[in-house]
Amino acid sequence: MKLNITDDVLDRLGFSAYWDENGNDGTRSLLFSNNVRFTITEQCQMDDGNEGFGSDPIYVSNHFAYKTLYLHDDYSKHKETELYFLHDILNVIKKYYRECETEFINICKKANMGAYI
Repeated sequence: MKLNITDDVLDRLGFSAYWDENGNDGTRSLLFSNNVRFTITEQCQMDDGNEGFGSDPIYVSNHFAYKTLYLHDDYSKHKETELYFLHDILNVIKKYYRECETEFINICKKANMGAYI
């Protein structure tokens, strides 16, 4: 079973409210009990993926991603992981935030979403 990530799902898991970064995207964060902050990017829906400046406009739907820039400032090491389903968040936490894995699983179970991870 898969559960799509939506604002409602993130709200139920305890993520912060949307924080606008530049008009096209923003961030949402989950603060763990050990004061580790897990932050994801929410890309806003746009009719034109090039903000109206491209020769071949495309539709970009609202979606979420994890950026390793939240771990370090070295852009050469930057990686971005698209997040579509709840288990995608767990996979990122397992890779970069091992110390938060158990707590995230418990948060999902408490929100009746344990079956989806």
